Amino acid sequence: MLDKHIRNLRKILREILTLRRFRNSRKNLIPYKLLLILLLPLLEDNRNLNLALLLLIIVFLEYLSYS
Repeated sequence: MLDKHIRNLRKILREILTLRRFRNSRKNLIPYKLLLILLLPLLEDNRNLNLALLLLIIVFLEYLSYS
C-alpha cells in the first residue's frame, strides 16, 4: 500500500518538476524545482518519508503555480 503512495508521489513530483512557468506569470519555477529535487531522496527511504509534510508542500506548490 505504501509503495503505491510512493509511486503516486513520485509521479506528482515529476509532473511538478516539468512545469516551466506559472500559469499567469512568466516567472520560472526554478526555486520550487530545486526544493522538489531536494525532497526526492525522501521517497527513496520509506523510513524518512513524512507523507503529510510532503503532501502539504505539493499542495502549496500547486497553489503557487495557479495563482
